[in-house]
Amino acid sequence: DEISKFTNQLIQRINNNPRLYQHFLGANVTFSNDVFNDKQVTLMDFNKFKDEINFTYILPFNKKFGLIESTYFSTRTYNINHYKKDIRQYINSNFKGEKYDLKFAESGCLPMFKFPLKKKNSKIIRIGLPGNWIKSSTGYCLQNSFKHSKEIVDKLIQNKYPEKKNYYLNDALEVLFCHFIKNYSLYADVFFYNFFFKNKIFDIVDFLNGDANARQIIKILSSLPKSRMIICLISLLFKKQ
Repeated sequence: DEISKFTNQLIQRINNNPRLYQHFLGANVTFSNDVFNDKQVTLMDFNKFKDEINFTYILPFNKKFGLIESTYFSTRTYNINHYKKDIRQYINSNFKGEKYDLKFAESGCLPMFKFPLKKKNSKIIRIGLPGNWIKSSTGYCLQNSFKHSKEIVDKLIQNKYPEKKNYYLNDALEVLFCHFIKNYSLYADVFFYNFFFKNKIFDIVDFLNGDANARQIIKILSSLPKSRMIICLISLLFKKQ
């Protein structure tokens, strides 16, 4: 059908352009027995691959029902059956012998890079993905949507064009982090573990929102694998990627 044709064309276009993407598929899973801890979310249960990152995300709604999602950070995307196989294998490995019903709920593909913004046009205001509201290294966008939406409304009330502010330091760190993810995928579990567990929650949230100050940024950087981060920085400065 036309949807499948469009999806395959999109996958082919992405795979012909070796840039980093976050792509995923999630399934609503209902088990016959209580298998989930409904007070606990699994953010990143990592599998190790040499040239990509793959992890499973679990959001339980109760003890029997939850969302299980297979997520990749890589330069190559896959057809829908690949992600379905990931989810089934994860369930069979981690919930052995349990009966379940599985319905697919969501999928997506996010670019882990910024789009070049065209010159301002008084009739067009770019928002969301085309407006570079999404944080490249994580796909985090929720708080940015609130912040940038307010900025747009405030400017419109003043009869001014709402130009997006440039956060050069945060953008540079985004490039560095994505370069690390792309070139050191085997160490991604250490990278994200240190990021989430060696920093205070307020510093993490400020960084994800693009509001971190110099002290917070230095603290976060010092918690990450330093030698490989330095190598990535040198590589970015002196090599064409």
